[in-house]
Amino acid sequence: MDLANLDRAVLTALACRNDAMTYELRNTLVAPWRPYKLPPKLKTREVLAACRRLQQQGLVREAASVYVRQKCWAITDKGMAAHKDKQPESLIPAQIG
Repeated sequence: MDLANLDRAVLTALACRNDAMTYELRNTLVAPWRPYKLPPKLKTREVLAACRRLQQQGLVREAASVYVRQKCWAITDKGMAAHKDKQPESLIPAQIG
């Protein structure tokens, strides 16, 4: 698994929504109708590791959740800026609100 590609995909998926649980991110990344094209064998723990790597860089943060054991993630301003720097204009999600 190419970790840089996984990290970029996680950041892009979070840029398209306000927040997401780790398992939701995994399901989004492997969905065949999504643009990420990651293999179906991708494990939730691999997505969790990617989120933690991005958190250490200040690109994502752990978001509030009503669940004790499930992690929810949100992109930070720094993460959104990094995402915009690496994406063609046509792939940048519009800001809502």
